[in-house]
Amino acid sequence: MITEALTKDDALAFAKLWVDNSLEPTKDRWAFSQANWLLEQLAAKCIAETLREGGDQPALQERLAYAYDLLRSVRLNAQRRSVENLTYKNWEDLDETEQRIVENARHEIWRRHDPKIAYKEGLQSEHMPGIDKEVIRSRCAEYLDKPWLRHPVLDWIFADILVSTEIALFGEHIKQNVLPFPRDGLGMNSGYIRHQGNLEKMREANKTAMRDTAFLNFLFTWIVPPALIAAAFYFDWTITGFVLLGIYSLLVAWGLAAKTVVGIKRMLGKEAPKSASDIATDILWEMCKVWDELEGPTVNPTMLREALLKSRDKGAVWDTAVYSIVDRAISIDPAVWIVKPSRN
Repeated sequence: MITEALTKDDALAFAKLWVDNSLEPTKDRWAFSQANWLLEQLAAKCIAETLREGGDQPALQERLAYAYDLLRSVRLNAQRRSVENLTYKNWEDLDETEQRIVENARHEIWRRHDPKIAYKEGLQSEHMPGIDKEVIRSRCAEYLDKPWLRHPVLDWIFADILVSTEIALFGEHIKQNVLPFPRDGLGMNSGYIRHQGNLEKMREANKTAMRDTAFLNFLFTWIVPPALIAAAFYFDWTITGFVLLGIYSLLVAWGLAAKTVVGIKRMLGKEAPKSASDIATDILWEMCKVWDELEGPTVNPTMLREALLKSRDKGAVWDTAVYSIVDRAISIDPAVWIVKPSRN
């Protein structure tokens, strides 16, 4: 069956009707909806591509449906779990504050999450992005494969989601496996799960554990060994006493020598080798600088790429899609990337 190619007027009329039926109504007539605005923006690109290819109405409808599904998928995946749980409840069962949260969630494709706050507050933080990274990576790859659909705001949303998620995941990895807290049988920081990654609570628990450890260290370094050596000599186990004394003296001398070397290096201005936790934390803060560069409404893509490369040199790992998005923004304008929707 052969269908006629759409004219510009027919495409505009069909797309307007389709979009009007798909828009999420706002409670406040004058409220701005990021989701609706982006759908209208992408609809214009669907029209342009269909007309360019000489497509028919089903072709336009397929593109519009894809754009709608893409935005909806990103919006739902980017929601915090606490917000997602509220959306499943009946509207009448929500209080006024919860209704406002749900209403905003229907119209926001993405709200920024501060990774520095998320790192401190842990899994229950409002700034902890509850994102399925693989789903977002998959949808981003599909989107990047359609150059005709690319939009600077949606580009930024994908870049910001991928960056925020990478920082959050690395921060949780540090708290779970790197920071020098007491560990369980699996090698994880024992307080991580119990305190849901809340750094302050983990530190408080660690202070108690450190006091216990310090007492045991003192006991088995300065009390028990000398007592055993003295007992050996008291009971005329002379050889055993001298052996224990030699071993004990050697261990104490080794410990004091190590501390002396560190002290001398500090006095000479030479830094002692960094611990694994210090190295990991340095990488995390360098990654947070990339997040800072993504702050809108105007982003300098060249400075953003410099921050990406600097953090990569430190040891950060970013999804390739982030570099692809930033490189395209630079090719369009190396100094200006408008990443917040215009409300005019």
